[in-house]
Amino acid sequence: MKERSNNPKTAFVFSGGASLGAVELGALKALVEQKIQTDLVLGTLVGSLISAMYAYNPTFEGVEVID
Repeated sequence: MKERSNNPKTAFVFSGGASLGAVELGALKALVEQKIQTDLVLGTLVGSLISAMYAYNPTFEGVEVID
């Protein structure tokens, strides 16, 4: 049996709901600016698009989010 690690893990979880995606994207941008990193990203509906975008480009380099 594999032993559990005592190292805490961080996950970003994004939900669905069209306009909520804009709010989640802004929150994710703030986390990235604060250099908070994650071990796992999850999402449904528009949240899955945000998760995929973050997994592909976690620095947000070249991505413009209009405040």
